[in-house]
Amino acid sequence: MTRLFIAIPIELSAEAREVYSSLAALDLMVRMPSLENLHLTLRFIGEVPNALIEPIGDTLAELHDEYRFPSRCMQFESVSRFPTSRRKPARVVFLTLDEASEHYILEVSEKITSALEEMSPSIERLDRNVVPHLTLARIKDQHKAEKKVEEIIHRFSDRDLGEVQANRIELIASSLTGAGAFYTTKHEIELVSPHRS
Repeated sequence: MTRLFIAIPIELSAEAREVYSSLAALDLMVRMPSLENLHLTLRFIGEVPNALIEPIGDTLAELHDEYRFPSRCMQFESVSRFPTSRRKPARVVFLTLDEASEHYILEVSEKITSALEEMSPSIERLDRNVVPHLTLARIKDQHKAEKKVEEIIHRFSDRDLGEVQANRIELIASSLTGAGAFYTTKHEIELVSPHRS
């Protein structure tokens, strides 16, 4: 069995990297994904038989042939946290996207979800409640980090967080280890430049 998800790999803008660095400075209080592992999840699939990895990759390729998913410049909108209520300490800090970028992610995600469900009854019915976001940190010591995390969120509340380019979609295998998640790309598709003829 392999744990799979489908995502757009992300290279942070200079502005968003400042947020990442501020969170990373909290050191042992947080768990950070490496910069190379940052991604916008389109569809978390979960544990599937290894024999399904190649068919899922083929389904992605066929879907792209049909829809020619375009590359896109997306705008980061804000630094947010979960839970959203300030009465509880933050467990996750993430970047949100503007409305147009969210719509793009949701549209691609829905097409992928429908194709996967049609492809194999072995894949459990997938949750369609996707909330487009880019996770930057998971808080390990919530009470110790609480004030510092809120200061970081406040510091960047009125800042332009820059743009990010979506250039490809990847099918990724995730192995959970004591040192964190280890990712292996099983299949990828290059998104179509809107200027390409």
